[in-house]
Amino acid sequence: MSEVRNTIQSLFKKKSAWIKGSYATNGEKGGGLLEFDAIDIPNNDDAVCFCLSGAVTKVYENLEQQGLAEARLAGVIRALYPDRARVRSNKQMGNESVIVNFNDHKDTTIEEIRHVVKVANV
Repeated sequence: MSEVRNTIQSLFKKKSAWIKGSYATNGEKGGGLLEFDAIDIPNNDDAVCFCLSGAVTKVYENLEQQGLAEARLAGVIRALYPDRARVRSNKQMGNESVIVNFNDHKDTTIEEIRHVVKVANV
């Protein structure tokens, strides 16, 4: 199993490292904003700002580890923020969708992201 390089908690120590609406960006480092797809994140040092789902991809190198982290995060989100763990039709979403929906929800704050990450221990 790959070694975990960091923790999501450590990625979000700086408020500016958290974003909404994109998996990851360069934070305008180098003069212009660049967005990164999930597949580009793990080995790209230019990716310095992350949504919660992008942070999972950055920290956990393989799909098994990512799946376990996503399950923990989604479970915490469903328990603490059930209103943000459903789509408009009230159907249950998959783990990654729960995470993205929570991250990008208009009411979600960095403090709530940090709390979810801490409770999930990822």
